[in-house]
Amino acid sequence: MTSLVYQNNKFVSFPTILPSLNTLERLTVSWNSITSIPSTINTLTSLQYLDISYNPLNAPIPSMDSLTALRQLSISTNGVPYLTELPSF
Repeated sequence: MTSLVYQNNKFVSFPTILPSLNTLERLTVSWNSITSIPSTINTLTSLQYLDISYNPLNAPIPSMDSLTALRQLSISTNGVPYLTELPSF
C-alpha cells in the first residue's frame, strides 16, 4: 500500500497499523479529532506527503528526522503550539 486516506471520520488517534506501513508514500488524516501525532510516524521513511490539517492537535509535532522522503506537510487549521525542527527538504 502506498496511500492511506483516513479523512473526515472523527477518529481520535492515528491507525495502530501505522508502523507496519513502511512503503506508505501518502498519508491523509485530516478532518478528524486527532490530538497528537505518535512518534511511530518516524517509521514511515517512504512518506512523501502528510496531511494532518483540521485536527485539534494540542501537542507539539514529534521530530520527523527519519522522514527524509517527505516533500509536503500540511498542518493548517489545528492547535499545534509549536513545531520542532523539521528535516531539510
